[in-house]
Amino acid sequence: MEWENNSNQPQSIPQQPIPSEPALVAAAPIQGELVCKLIGFGYFFKKTFSIYKNNFWTFLFLVLVPFVIPFLSSLLFSLLPSFSKSLILLVLIYLVRIIISIWFGVSLLYAIKERENKMGIGKSLEWGLSNFRSYVWVSFLVLIITIGGFILFIVPGIIFTVWYSLSVYVFVYENKKGMDALKRSKELISGYVTAF
Repeated sequence: MEWENNSNQPQSIPQQPIPSEPALVAAAPIQGELVCKLIGFGYFFKKTFSIYKNNFWTFLFLVLVPFVIPFLSSLLFSLLPSFSKSLILLVLIYLVRIIISIWFGVSLLYAIKERENKMGIGKSLEWGLSNFRSYVWVSFLVLIITIGGFILFIVPGIIFTVWYSLSVYVFVYENKKGMDALKRSKELISGYVTAF
């Protein structure tokens, strides 16, 4: 019996050239599937260390200040005479702590985003301050929707938490605000988390 050319037999896949720098995702899908390959630990550590080294003082300042200010404010509050201690002053101190933590947090995200441009402390803080309200609004929307999901049932709360977990990063990296940031976060998650 003669065998004819079997077109049903799987064809060999042509090899892709290996890029000089490791990539997280292959350049083109192979037979309709996107092939992902994680970079090696050595390269990852080297790249991360390089980023931190180039932006060390900016990152250090933006991380340390939110930790130092609560300590200093607690110390100041404990040194005040007892008659000047009041609930209003305590609430004001905690409010200032929260505002500074959020401000420096969003500034740090911006500094990480612009790591290749070596943004200084001043520029990062300026961007964080100018986008403070929008960042708080996105965070507030995520919080309200997630809490609503947990109040209804546990499972929707978990689903909403996963869907909207990237909202603040979308806000910083893609400049999408409000519900647009939440929708984009859901889009990014939906393709990669099979349960959702």
